[in-house]
Amino acid sequence: MSKKEKKSEPQKTEKAPRKSPSSGSLPVLFDVSFSISKLIIILIGVLTSVISVISGATVFSAAIRASLAMLAIGITLWLINWIMVKESLAGVLIKVNKLKAKTSENGSEASTVEKNI
Repeated sequence: MSKKEKKSEPQKTEKAPRKSPSSGSLPVLFDVSFSISKLIIILIGVLTSVISVISGATVFSAAIRASLAMLAIGITLWLINWIMVKESLAGVLIKVNKLKAKTSENGSEASTVEKNI
């Protein structure tokens, strides 16, 4: 084949099958909460190290202070996020169980909720 014939052929691009939006993404509340937590932890570490160096501490001392500040804030924010996710999932499970109870009272053996879960 000549170069002209190769150019005239349409190029075939293989596209990966599209995933549904819910397959790999977090709910917006969780995503925002995790992102804000990461941002706070990084800012606390940077501010602690900068303030320590400005006040006359050695670089090693400033690094230790920043690490401890990031660890303390990180554990606190992790606990807050963990409680938030736990309570949110408990609420969803209660709603699903209520919906299952309603559908079983109506007499349908295989409801759409059970098929989706």
